Amino acid sequence: MERQWSLEESTVVDAPPARVYAWVSDLRNMGRWSPECRYVWVPRPPTRVGTRFVGFNRRGPFAWPTFGRVVRATPGSEFVFDIDVLGLPIARWGYRFQPEGEGTRLTEFWEDLRTEGRRARMPSCSEPSSPARIPPDASPSTAPACAPP
Repeated sequence: MERQWSLEESTVVDAPPARVYAWVSDLRNMGRWSPECRYVWVPRPPTRVGTRFVGFNRRGPFAWPTFGRVVRATPGSEFVFDIDVLGLPIARWGYRFQPEGEGTRLTEFWEDLRTEGRRARMPSCSEPSSPARIPPDASPSTAPACAPP
């Protein structure tokens, strides 16, 4: 299976774009609907371009912080932030808001910002059991230390 570097999914929300944008752009809500993020600390809300924040994540027994920065914030239209761990770019998350009937088409998108070169220097251990984390040509002597045998 080929590595997926981006993903996009949409749903229609029964509320106007401005209200949906307000919910999504208040990053303190992220823990309410994310399966991985438990809490987000925003030192100086409300969020706007340049706002920095810390996410506290958990998957099974693994917990880790992430650090984010809002890169685009157009009320009622688009909200985008970048995530890094230990100073390394990890992902770009974004949301687009489009009027649809009486509601809003909310599109969430994600882009993996890690490159082969960065992973080669410092493997990610946030999901040690994930086959996507182990290079296809890895042998027991070259697999990341956090990878299963």
